[in-house]
Amino acid sequence: MKKLLVLLVLIFAVSLTGCSKDTELENALTKMDNLDSFSSSISMLDAPIYGTMTMLIAYDGDLTYVQDSFDNIGYSKIIDGEEYVYRENEVGVLVLSDTPEDGEPIAKNQFMSRLSQSDFKENDGAWELTKDKVYMDDSEVDYMKDIAILINDEGYIYQITFLLFNAEEAQISVVVEYAGFDTTIITVP
Repeated sequence: MKKLLVLLVLIFAVSLTGCSKDTELENALTKMDNLDSFSSSISMLDAPIYGTMTMLIAYDGDLTYVQDSFDNIGYSKIIDGEEYVYRENEVGVLVLSDTPEDGEPIAKNQFMSRLSQSDFKENDGAWELTKDKVYMDDSEVDYMKDIAILINDEGYIYQITFLLFNAEEAQISVVVEYAGFDTTIITVP
């Protein structure tokens, strides 16, 4: 579940590819892509068994902060494209690991080739998906529907809502909220 939440924020942080027409959504995506720091809150409102689950993820340059629904907190740093995690040493002080984590790092600017700006239309201030659904990966098992993107007066995406469906056809309402545009600061304790 935690990896799914991380995947969701990665997908939407700055994940849409634009078309040649200069639109409010395209400009917002460009602004999001150029941020050095921001924070996001991902809420799954009706997750099976757990009910509401919220995850906080913040980015500040090469530092990432993650707090899951169970109040587990983690810090990591990207070095030469690899993610290193801060871990408690024997006296309880957080130190950067010597070896990178397996897999891809939690990147703030990850593109999702399955979603295009041209798949959205503006409706009463929200950018809504015009396609029936968007698959999360090549397996075509998990998918999203009813995606809506809201843009604030400064031109940043501040909220994305959608329905997530998994292999068991469980429907989960998801709300992703963004804040702290280029003002988020992460301090590793």
